[in-house]
Amino acid sequence: MVTSFSGTEWSLANDPQPGVQDKSRKGSFIPSFGDALYRRYHVPIGIASVGHGSTSVRQWLPADTPVHVMPTMTRYVRTDAAGTLVSDGKLFEGMMLRIHQLGVHGFRALLWHQGESDSHQPAEHDIDAVTYRSIMVTIIHASRKQAGRDFRWFVAQATYHTPEDPSCPPIRDAQRSLWQPDLAIEGPDTDTLISPYRQNGGKGTHFNDAGLKAHGLLWADRCRNTSTRFCVNPSIKTRGQNALSHQLRRGEPCLVRVIHGYLTDTT
Repeated sequence: MVTSFSGTEWSLANDPQPGVQDKSRKGSFIPSFGDALYRRYHVPIGIASVGHGSTSVRQWLPADTPVHVMPTMTRYVRTDAAGTLVSDGKLFEGMMLRIHQLGVHGFRALLWHQGESDSHQPAEHDIDAVTYRSIMVTIIHASRKQAGRDFRWFVAQATYHTPEDPSCPPIRDAQRSLWQPDLAIEGPDTDTLISPYRQNGGKGTHFNDAGLKAHGLLWADRCRNTSTRFCVNPSIKTRGQNALSHQLRRGEPCLVRVIHGYLTDTT
C-alpha cells in the first residue's frame, strides 16, 4: 500500500528509494513515513524521492542563479562566462522533472529536509540566515511558477552535526521563518533526534536505523497534524473524515522530496 515512483515506474517503497538524484543505495525515512500514514488513513500512499545527500540550499537553485559563496561540496555550481559563480540547475531541474511527470494535482505536497550543509560551515563556505531564507524563497517560488500551480511545501528544521554541535540557531530561525501561509508549512524538527538516533555510537551526523524510523514518524505526525492544509483541493471540507483521507481515497499520490535521508544501510 506504500509505493515509490522512480520516474518511469512505481514499486513497493522498500529502500533504497528509486529516483533519488545521488543514486544512493542506502536507507531512508520513507518506509517508516509511508507505513505510518497508511496505518492512519488505510489508503494507498505514493512517494517520489528526488533528493541528494550532503547538498547546500545553494545547489538547488534554478540554472544560472548567482551563488555568492561556494558550498563545501562544489558540484552543481559552475563559473559563467563573466566569472560569476552560478548554480548549474541540475538538482532543481531533476526535481521539476518529477513534478511534471506526476502532472497537475498529481501530488499533494513537497517535503523539504535540508540544512546541515549550510550550518556552521567553514568561513569560506558559510552563508548567513538571511541568505539561506532568500535562497529558499527563490526555490519555492520558482518551483511553483514552473509547475503552474501553488502546490504545498513543508520545510523541516534540520541543522544537526554532532553531539558537540547539535543545532545552528540562525539557520533554524531561517527555516522557521518560512512557515507562512504563502510559503511553507511547518515540518518536523529533526534536531531533536540526538545521539541515540545517530550513527557511530551516537557521535555521527547521519541517522542510524532507529533514527530513520523516528524521522519517518516525525514527518507523518506533521502531515497528519496539518491535514486540512495538506490536501490539494482546499474546497473539500472535513465532514466526518478529514480532507487528507478524502483525497487519498481518490488515489492522488504524494511527492516526498528528500535531501538528507539516504544515510544508512540498516533500513
